[in-house]
Amino acid sequence: MTAPTRHHYLPQFYLERFCRDGVLWVFDRDLKEFRRQTPNNTAVERHYYTIIDDVGNRDTTMESLLSQIEGETKPVIDKIDNGEEISDTEKEMLSLFAGFLKTRVPDFEKSINQMSAQLMKKVNKVIFSNNESVTALMTRSEAETGEKSELSAEELMAFVQDEQYEIVMHRNFSLGMMVELSAESAKYFRQMDWLLFHAPDKTSFREKKWGQHFTLYSW
Repeated sequence: MTAPTRHHYLPQFYLERFCRDGVLWVFDRDLKEFRRQTPNNTAVERHYYTIIDDVGNRDTTMESLLSQIEGETKPVIDKIDNGEEISDTEKEMLSLFAGFLKTRVPDFEKSINQMSAQLMKKVNKVIFSNNESVTALMTRSEAETGEKSELSAEELMAFVQDEQYEIVMHRNFSLGMMVELSAESAKYFRQMDWLLFHAPDKTSFREKKWGQHFTLYSW
C-alpha cells in the first residue's frame, strides 16, 4: 500500500461541514484573494506530518495516527448532530480530536519554532557571555573535531550576542510537540463539563438571538 503524501492539516470531513454545494470559500493570504474550492484541495500540504529519520527515510506513522483519530471521531460528531448522547469513551475521542485541531496546523508549527528559537538564543547568550568561557569552548571544540575556528573568541561572542544568525528547527521537533501538547489538552477537555449547541439548518449562530433558536445538550 502506498503511503499517503497529501496530508490535510484540517480534516476533510470537518471542512465538508462548512461547504455549500460541495465547495467552500477560502482566503489566500499570499494572493490576497477569495476563491471557492473543494475540501480535498484545502488545508493540505505534501508530507506535512512525515517524520524524517537520521538517514533521510520517511515515516508516515503520524499521518496514519491522525487519520485513525478522524475516522473514530466522525461518528461521534454525527451522533451529536442527531441529538444523541455520547458515551465517556466517545467524549475522550472527541477531546483528543479537539486537542489535535489546535496543534496540527501550520500556525502552531510556526509559533512553537519561534518560541524555541528565541529560547535557544537566550541560552546561547549566557553561554557566550564572556571571553574566558568562549575561549574554553573553542579550545574544546578544536580538540574534539581537529578544526580551528576562523573567528576569534571576541568575534564569536559578538556574533552570538548580536544574534547574527537564525535557528531553523527540524520538523520532527514540532511534530513531537504536537503530540505532547495535544495529549495534554485532551486530558483537560475530558475533565470539563460540555455544553453543545445546535443551530437550525441554513442558519449560523450569529443570526439568532441567544436562548431562542438553539438545542442544548450537556454531558
